[in-house]
Amino acid sequence: MYTPEGPERHDHFIYLAPSLERRPQKSVDATVAHEFAHVLLGHGEAVDLDDSLKQERDADLLIQKWGYAPTNSCDWMKKGKKARRRA
Repeated sequence: MYTPEGPERHDHFIYLAPSLERRPQKSVDATVAHEFAHVLLGHGEAVDLDDSLKQERDADLLIQKWGYAPTNSCDWMKKGKKARRRA
């Protein structure tokens, strides 16, 4: 969790897929910033899809404050949620 004094001490692992190397640099920068935003916001494993969507939106809002354009992570998650409801 981020506090005014700084982030609490935790160990984090951020995996960045090698496929990022094939994306435009602007997209790579936003993706990396998005993943660091999750760490600073104290996000952990989501309990359900709605929680996951909230975490993604929160990370996107933070990177927008940093000057990055979100990578639409919530869009593909919403599509997956709709598909699951039909099944």
